Amino acid sequence: MKKLLVMLTMVMTFAFASVCAAYDGSVLNKEQKAAEMMNNAVSGQNVAHAQVISGMTDDLKKQITEELMANLQKQVKDQFGDLKEIRFVSFERYADGDKLVYAASFSKEKTVAMIYIFDAKQKMVNFNYMPIKEQAPKEEAKK
Repeated sequence: MKKLLVMLTMVMTFAFASVCAAYDGSVLNKEQKAAEMMNNAVSGQNVAHAQVISGMTDDLKKQITEELMANLQKQVKDQFGDLKEIRFVSFERYADGDKLVYAASFSKEKTVAMIYIFDAKQKMVNFNYMPIKEQAPKEEAKK
């Protein structure tokens, strides 16, 4: 009887844990795919424009033309340099959408935060690339 009770408890624990762990998995995968297409496009990789805009809202699709994408690639290259490394940092879930953050390292900038904002339907509504500057240590106040 004890073995049956232990086995039942173990099965229920694993079942509950698997349900909780996989809740946002498909949402994150879909949003990461859209963000990675933008990451690839702005870093100079050859990605079809249709693929890049496929994960965006209709309003953002209208704004991101092929010409604008080429200008964005040029701006990223001029401002940050060549992409060295990119890492996924965080996934934040909100009531009306989500935020994905990547940390990238470029030849001219040590750390750049690549932030992607998604609506509740997992469509990208906005993005921003922000260099992160190291702060100089504060000197102690003179007495």
